[in-house]
Amino acid sequence: MGVRTQRTIPVREKRTAALSNYHGDLGQLISHTQGEIEQRLRTFSQTGNDEILYALAILATIRGASVVVHGSAGCSAAWKYFNRIQTAPIYTTGLNERNTILGGDDELRKTVRQALGHGAAAVFIVGTPVTAISNDDVSSVILELSEETDVPILFINTDGFKSKTPVSGYDIVFHAFLRYLIRDKDNPENRKPPKMEFLNLISVSESIQDLTAITKLISALGIRWHLLPLFSSVDGIQNASLAAASIAVNRSEGHLLGEGLRDDFGVPYLEAGYPASLESVREFLTVLGTAFKAEEKAFAFIRQQEESLQEDILKQPLAGKSFFLELEVHAAKSITQLIISLGGTVTGYVFPYVDEKNREQLKEIESVLADAHVSGLITAVVANGQPFEIVNALSKSKPDYYVGSGELSPVAAGLGIVPFYSGQFPLCGYDGIRAFIDTAVKLKSTGSGSLKDVGAASDYYREEWLRRRGDWYIKREVN
Repeated sequence: MGVRTQRTIPVREKRTAALSNYHGDLGQLISHTQGEIEQRLRTFSQTGNDEILYALAILATIRGASVVVHGSAGCSAAWKYFNRIQTAPIYTTGLNERNTILGGDDELRKTVRQALGHGAAAVFIVGTPVTAISNDDVSSVILELSEETDVPILFINTDGFKSKTPVSGYDIVFHAFLRYLIRDKDNPENRKPPKMEFLNLISVSESIQDLTAITKLISALGIRWHLLPLFSSVDGIQNASLAAASIAVNRSEGHLLGEGLRDDFGVPYLEAGYPASLESVREFLTVLGTAFKAEEKAFAFIRQQEESLQEDILKQPLAGKSFFLELEVHAAKSITQLIISLGGTVTGYVFPYVDEKNREQLKEIESVLADAHVSGLITAVVANGQPFEIVNALSKSKPDYYVGSGELSPVAAGLGIVPFYSGQFPLCGYDGIRAFIDTAVKLKSTGSGSLKDVGAASDYYREEWLRRRGDWYIKREVN
């Protein structure tokens, strides 16, 4: 029995023991997370995303849908943080102080009717801190409006309070899809036979560049693919149960949807590594080739692509260069493999969270480093936001390159650390590997110090603050 029968889905802290507060050594982090994951807390917190942002990041890309943000007007602009292409119109109930006290049911009815009047194929009502305070009965409003229309109306019950791990927002969206939107393929009234078998490609946070590179891999095997849920359509999500199989680009982010489709709808769920190194792309293609009886195509394509890359890899363009990675654990493992294959090394990591779903990949990162004879202290920070801790770690480990979010790229440059990647090229597939190599060659020819003196650490934090330990305010949680 899958999650479809559950009325609500627990947040990651409760469901997968997600840890989002840690600053120390990679080996100690691995040891800390292999048994029961003991939670820690910050007595001081700078900033961080919440599950509402992550839910909106998916919903705003779904064609045919309308999104109603039930809260103050400012909440509806939050999704812009991700700078993605918006395909779904976003409405706001625009609650004021009076609504927060007396309730905003009337504004919600009016706004949903407005969305329905513009031809929405589905309406997603997103909760916010304001509605969590006012305690509006959103379910009753949905039941009332459902008598007026056949259009699905779903409550994405986020509020910004429940979780410190914003990836929980993805889970809340997936649970709503599984429970209320995806059609049961065994019901003849719902079944729309596909022209040919297809693959659900579960993508959650990948860029358009990454998705282009990944779908090129799948198309090379002659497999028909369907994006789910990012940049999908309402009808596409409804028919996800008709797929021959599903695979998630990032298992840690997309596992709930993949496992739910398997357990509740009988769609096989394939598992492979994040396809960003030769090893992980090979695994990704092999898994797909086996599942879709395209093994020969997969092996031929892998051989052709790897042979074309061998000469550039043998040049070791990253020899003697060190990296600091701010990536999700699955991606960090593959990028570590890629960096080492090109002659480089890694001195530190920032992960947004570590939990029971990705801790094995954490151990695999350690194995990759050990096989490459990387020794010494490897910094590990687990944080949602918290730029001070990242700057603190960067200033102490002093890598040559930084791979991470665009927000901290100027800060890294101010420390004399070159931002190697901040979303300007794909990380995935053979296209990503080639882009990584090309960037390494360009930086080698121009000199890695070309971005130094853009700023200084003191522009952001005083020197006495940076001299502190990065974990001085992270404490063990006491029950």
